[in-house]
Amino acid sequence: MDARVAEFSRRFFGYADASEFPVHDLRRELLTLHATIEDEGGRTELLRIFHVLSDVVESHLAGQPEVLEAFKIHRQQQTWLLIRAECLRDGEMDNVLLRRVTGRELRAGRMTSSDPLRRYALGDMTAFEAFYEMAVEIEGRSKQRQPSPDDTPLPNTPEFVRMLQPRTD
Repeated sequence: MDARVAEFSRRFFGYADASEFPVHDLRRELLTLHATIEDEGGRTELLRIFHVLSDVVESHLAGQPEVLEAFKIHRQQQTWLLIRAECLRDGEMDNVLLRRVTGRELRAGRMTSSDPLRRYALGDMTAFEAFYEMAVEIEGRSKQRQPSPDDTPLPNTPEFVRMLQPRTD
């Protein structure tokens, strides 16, 4: 495993006893690190940390159902983008690698067999349709409610789904 990932993991889990947990800084560092490393062990560890970090955020959003619902979609999309980045070869999706990586995530318990990305990896070209429809509906509800000063904008959901899918040309 890349030494930078091992160091980040040590620091991340060192926050277990801390009074403050710098979620945004840790997330930013995780995403930057994921973009710069190449080894599977390091990327696997970063996905594991991403899920722990996301679990922490979800626990703090438990009393805000609309925000929690939007965060869960954002979490799913971010997970897919991390996996997608791992499966790109020369800028193109390597479908054999996508099947292998989604299988690894399934075995690790970070993905279910019904996950749209896993289904897509196994050849289901309609796997993202239901997710896309749900995301558009939630996005529409989010736009109808008045934003609070604490709202953190989430990326455009349909655009995330489009980015995830490999080119078909």
